Amino acid sequence: MFLLLVAAAGVAILHSILPDHWVPLAVVARTNRWSMTRVARVTFLASIGHIVASIVLAGIIAAIGLRFRQVIENQQGHIVGILLILTGVVFLVLRLMGKGGHSHEDGHGHSHGHGHGHSHHHHHGHGHSHTHDDGHGHAHDHGHSHEHDHAYPFEWGGIYQLSAGEYHFVLNKGPDPEMKIALFRVGDHSSESLAHACSHGVEVFKGSSKRVLKGEFIEPIQSRYDLVLSGPDNFTFQVTESGYYVLFTEHHPEEFSAKVIHEGTNMEPLIHEEYPSAHDHQHLGKSEDEPKTLLKRIAAIAIPFGVAASPDLTILPVALAASAVSVALVVGTLIVFAIFTIATFMILTLIATKLGYQIKGEWLEKNAIAINAVMLMGIGVVAYVGF
Repeated sequence: MFLLLVAAAGVAILHSILPDHWVPLAVVARTNRWSMTRVARVTFLASIGHIVASIVLAGIIAAIGLRFRQVIENQQGHIVGILLILTGVVFLVLRLMGKGGHSHEDGHGHSHGHGHGHSHHHHHGHGHSHTHDDGHGHAHDHGHSHEHDHAYPFEWGGIYQLSAGEYHFVLNKGPDPEMKIALFRVGDHSSESLAHACSHGVEVFKGSSKRVLKGEFIEPIQSRYDLVLSGPDNFTFQVTESGYYVLFTEHHPEEFSAKVIHEGTNMEPLIHEEYPSAHDHQHLGKSEDEPKTLLKRIAAIAIPFGVAASPDLTILPVALAASAVSVALVVGTLIVFAIFTIATFMILTLIATKLGYQIKGEWLEKNAIAINAVMLMGIGVVAYVGF
């Protein structure tokens, strides 16, 4: 009896450590910047699907005869493999049709009346105040002013001093359903550093972007993020190296009561500035980014489905042997099989995802759908060949 339970655990572990089960989940999680909580949840559901598929198929085989086992296993691999390959090809073709970074004209439901007469402010902890000809005053601690004579793609920028750890960008419900931001490291918190970062931030805002949903990660790299807001929202980012980081936001943080929170403490910028922006937001229809977002959601669902669609029939001999003893032992072996399968799935996927977050680069952000497509095709080939 005990040996059969050990055998069930061994079968679960040996089958679950095969990379075609957990590697795709880790890749999807990394390329889409899922939180570890979401990774655990999706992996748990995928492992449940794997267990159910295994038990159902094993029951069918036991009912119609073991002689059909090999035939079913072979055809199952071919069918699943072809479906996954075709799905990957579709994703890849659609990605190539809309290749490259995208920057879209957005229109939200409110209008900003920013013009060339708009004042901007450097805010420091100390300094002197003076008034410009347009009647707007602002303070500097460096003795000179910057005049912006053109519109910017963001309304606000600030430099924070952040130590290594986990941070949350928290926003309440605001006037817009989206907010573009950029977050990256700078050398110090001087006004010159902010001015240099501003020039670079303009280029970042013009470049490729990543649409981020609630619960997904933001990375402090030189890439634009389009936050999808429903209010209140909480986006997480991990700082691996202590230093100074600049945050640029499409809209003024006050419009959303936006804050950077670390361990329950509201982080204040050491220096921040407001920028003139001439955009009028009128989100009258769907953003052109929505098809790509839908593709990513489908890809994120398709790969866990692909993992669950490859059941394990090695539990069948163990279950049949247990059935010769008692029904209780059959139930026991299936429970042990389920527990060890779920545990192995989750441990390997979480570890791989955690390691994957050490790999940083804009290529991941630009090619997430393509990577998902290649992974689907790779899994499909493995399933078809039958390794």
